[in-house]
Amino acid sequence: MEEIEKSIVETFVPDIISELLFEEKITENSGVEEVKREVFSFLDREQLGLMNVAIVLAGICFEQITNEFYHKISRNLKSKR
Repeated sequence: MEEIEKSIVETFVPDIISELLFEEKITENSGVEEVKREVFSFLDREQLGLMNVAIVLAGICFEQITNEFYHKISRNLKSKR
């Protein structure tokens, strides 16, 4: 589970930070606590509507890839019988 969490953080946090810099909510001189506060504020403002959609679509894509993988394995096992 840690791999997934790390991947999610590495994917989405840079975009959030970029948006906060663009909105001038933080600067390159902002401290860690200020950045954390602004990230949580960003999340609380529900600015992640499109990100939520992207997460759902990524989940659907992952499910499809997994289904295809197991379908191929199943088909290969049946053909060897």
